Amino acid sequence: MDAPIPRRSGPRLVALGNLSQVGPGRFDCHAESIHARSPASAAAFGLLGAGAATMRMLNVPNILTLVRLGLVPVVGYCLAVAAYEIALPIFLAAALTDFADGYLARRFRLTSSLGAMLDPIADKLSMLVSTVVLTVQSLMPLWLGVAIVARDIVIVVGALAYRAALGHVKIAPTWLSKINTFLEFTVLLLVMAAAAGWLDTEAWLHAVFLVVFVTVVASGGQYVWLWGAKAVAERQSRLES
Repeated sequence: MDAPIPRRSGPRLVALGNLSQVGPGRFDCHAESIHARSPASAAAFGLLGAGAATMRMLNVPNILTLVRLGLVPVVGYCLAVAAYEIALPIFLAAALTDFADGYLARRFRLTSSLGAMLDPIADKLSMLVSTVVLTVQSLMPLWLGVAIVARDIVIVVGALAYRAALGHVKIAPTWLSKINTFLEFTVLLLVMAAAAGWLDTEAWLHAVFLVVFVTVVASGGQYVWLWGAKAVAERQSRLES
């Protein structure tokens, strides 16, 4: 006969669940809860849980995103004082951290709600601030700067309207949108390089402006079409159910 399992009582007893015999005199068990947990131990477990949640948020991709957010006012200031030779490498470094944090988050499964919220904000602010400053300085044509800003406003307002009317919305970037973002980033770099005297773009930069303008309008219209159709379909589905 197997020896009985000794039982102990008291505030330090760990309650064991799923106790099962796996061989003569051998038992397998899994701790499920703490019996008669003291206030001190409950507080300790609470601190451990909060610490784990904080560590999940403060991972490498999120730290890179926070660095990119911190570089936005630095780039804006450098552009405002015409220090283009400083603004350009900082702007480029910020863009590289965007690629790095995205790769690390996917490769090592370090995604988090904080990162999902901050990453697009950092991207939009970096592009928006640079676009506005360069447009005000007449280094970019007004019609292009207005188009870029208007597109972002339409997307944000549309997402908020969709959320208010139909609930949660998750906007996945389309290929056209990705191409437009790449071209916007490229044209900003070209304008900074020309302003710094590193590149002579006078003969062909206007043609690049026109190409970017076309992709801005097309990608903005695509978002309006796709999410407008989705909103109509969702509302129709709710009316029929």
